[in-house]
Amino acid sequence: MNILFENKYYSNDEMLAEYINKVILKDFKIKGIVVLLGGVFLLFMSLMQNDKIWTGVAVASLFIVVMVLIFTPSMTLKQLKESDKKIHRAKRPQTKVQFGDKIYLSEGTFSLTIEYDQIIKQYDLNHSYALMFGKKNGILVEPGSFVRGNFEDFKEFIKDKTK
Repeated sequence: MNILFENKYYSNDEMLAEYINKVILKDFKIKGIVVLLGGVFLLFMSLMQNDKIWTGVAVASLFIVVMVLIFTPSMTLKQLKESDKKIHRAKRPQTKVQFGDKIYLSEGTFSLTIEYDQIIKQYDLNHSYALMFGKKNGILVEPGSFVRGNFEDFKEFIKDKTK
């Protein structure tokens, strides 16, 4: 096994929150905004017709949509952290991602191996680089935590490997 790049890091809330907000919940937020705009339209129409029942329905719906959009990211982060605690028995293990003939990820007792052709999308985030192998499944790499190779060379390498 010839490892060309190796990344070791401890995940943190900032990294995970950004991943949740910009990758995992991206479609959810777009759909939520569409529903929100529909609710505003319903509210406007009910106010124009002076319909108190539909105005109440529109206000209640808008309130619910706004609350869901506000609280879902933090609840998702909490669930992710709780799941990690269960998997790793409340320990915070180091994540190690190696890039050779395949991509190898290990985190405590958990390990995963995937092929480069399974990567369907990449996100260059502020605190990490996400390699998505499913719509909601990805591997995070921390740009400043390469112990073998460097981030700039890695980005070129991964783009070549995932064409």
